Amino acid sequence: SSMALDSVVTIKILAVLTVAICLKFFYVILASGGKRKRAPEDGFQFQPNNNADDAENGEQFSEHERWQRMVMNDLENIPFTVILLWIAVIVGGNNETNVALAASFLLGRIVHTVCYIKAL
Repeated sequence: SSMALDSVVTIKILAVLTVAICLKFFYVILASGGKRKRAPEDGFQFQPNNNADDAENGEQFSEHERWQRMVMNDLENIPFTVILLWIAVIVGGNNETNVALAASFLLGRIVHTVCYIKAL
């Protein structure tokens, strides 16, 4: 069809989506670092209130545990999916399908992160 994406355009779109997925992952890693308890020698740095007990609010995990789980979930899903995405390109998979699934994956990861942050 005349609306089909050519391979060069597909690779450019998927490269941008891959960067966006990685930036989302780096955000979670950096944000989670601020949630963990600091070593005593780091006392001069800002320390978040790690004493708040999330169980009082009916939540199952502390804020630190929640962020740690987000990082682990991203580590379990993002590398494997990005590798499969690029394998699909290399073996000549359908360009429109690859772009649609990559965009859906990025949206899903963002929604997952927001829901996990908000404890939804």
